[in-house]
Amino acid sequence: MSTKSPTDRKRPKHSIPHELDTYLRTATKEGLGSSPAGYLERGAQLVTPSALQALHGLLPELRKKTSAITDSTRLRRRLETLITYFEETEAVEFADAETRREIGFVLIYFLKGYDLIPDTIPHIGLVDDALLVEAVLGRHQEAIRAHWLSVHRSEPEIK
Repeated sequence: MSTKSPTDRKRPKHSIPHELDTYLRTATKEGLGSSPAGYLERGAQLVTPSALQALHGLLPELRKKTSAITDSTRLRRRLETLITYFEETEAVEFADAETRREIGFVLIYFLKGYDLIPDTIPHIGLVDDALLVEAVLGRHQEAIRAHWLSVHRSEPEIK
């Protein structure tokens, strides 16, 4: 006998929790608020362990969308850095939870596409994504650098 509720059975295996999905949908319609950092902080508070688990299952889709970025190699490289950090720190006990939640939020924002500026608009469609990527890199550059050095990799270009 299955212990899953009807709601669990209907929910896709790699779905983002409802509260986070709602925040992404509604907050982008209203704008990023006072700042990208504030939007990032509020969104990261909604990133639960189940959201991080769902994001892990969505990594192939995230990599595909990232590799399709042709307008900005800088943004593509920075997203690849965040994806690598997210994936490699999943099982690391000392990984900073706030860093993982904020990086997870930015990756979900990029993947879900509830953007202020639709990604399909040439030349400016990724500006809102880039603002959030820069905000998270600025806030967590020490943790990212420390991880890179711990796995004997040269420092990522995040300045």
